[in-house]
Amino acid sequence: MIKKTPLAQKKLAEYKGRLAECASSIIAMLSGWRIVNRRKKTPFGEIDLICRRGNTILCIEVKYRQNQVPLSEIFTASHAQTRLSNAANLIFESIRAKEVEPLKIRLRFDIHIWTGFGRLQIYRNVALENTSWHFE
Repeated sequence: MIKKTPLAQKKLAEYKGRLAECASSIIAMLSGWRIVNRRKKTPFGEIDLICRRGNTILCIEVKYRQNQVPLSEIFTASHAQTRLSNAANLIFESIRAKEVEPLKIRLRFDIHIWTGFGRLQIYRNVALENTSWHFE
């Protein structure tokens, strides 16, 4: 058996993560969402997918794990939640600023967790701790 180097393991993990993002974007489009941006970088971090349907902006965080893991184990650190919240809010406000009727625009945050063998668990309308988000 060939032992994988740390670099090879990192590349494989990145490849699986990108595949998961691609699959999540297809699922979003099949659900009627239009992909506005992928892997959007902000000073706070990156949002994997930004979608829009009508007046709703959907931010999707995509995770790939080899084995099934509860959401609480993935986002245990409050700084990760704060980072996601701040990044999503910054993107949301920049989109709202360009709208004719900005108060009609809503934000929704979903998390897609892909596990081995292509299993997907979707958490919709996630309210991250320490945020003031209001969901539909």
